[in-house]
Amino acid sequence: MLNEYEYNDLKNYDELTTKHFKKRLKENRSPIFVINLSSDLHKMTDNLISSVKKKGTRFGCENGCSYCCTLRVESFAPEIFYITKQLKNKMKVSELDILISKLKDYSDQAKGLKAEQHLLPCVFLDNGKCSIYSFRPATCRKYNSMDAEICKEPFSLVPESSEIVYKSQLLFRSFMNSVAQKKMSPYTHELGQSLFIALTDNSSEKRWINGEQVFPTLPEAV
Repeated sequence: MLNEYEYNDLKNYDELTTKHFKKRLKENRSPIFVINLSSDLHKMTDNLISSVKKKGTRFGCENGCSYCCTLRVESFAPEIFYITKQLKNKMKVSELDILISKLKDYSDQAKGLKAEQHLLPCVFLDNGKCSIYSFRPATCRKYNSMDAEICKEPFSLVPESSEIVYKSQLLFRSFMNSVAQKKMSPYTHELGQSLFIALTDNSSEKRWINGEQVFPTLPEAV
């Protein structure tokens, strides 16, 4: 149970994050800006992790640690398009073709898998490191284990910072609500399957902006 200080701290954080996204969307009403707002989500997630670390919390995660990179990554629809844009800007056509082929194979394996069944190495995992680390999803950014040894066992109950758990939920909800207010689908989807669609279907972004849900629904939500 939360004490009064913790409750007020979470309440203030919720109000601040909600206010931030509302303000940003008023500043730029272009539908494309909703996709670019993913960058704010990433920075705010990183700031949350940093603030908890400054308070003395120590995590077991280290450079090269990738035990969690076989678990299912759920990413927001605008994030998926944001990551797609980053990939297209940073990769050569030949490199993109190779990635799309990998995503196709990955998607065939991941299709229909629930979270407790998903144990597939992320296509962006390269020698134990994330090859899209600078623009990785918010879900990956907020995932920090207090004990990496426990992470060695797939689907184990990983000890996390309660502050990060609570505040990231509030942050993600504020982001989702802002997207929904623009009449766009705010839900999360499995990253690999969704990126394959975004990279191979040129109409997917426009259809999403027009309110269509273009990515597969998570099996648990069906």
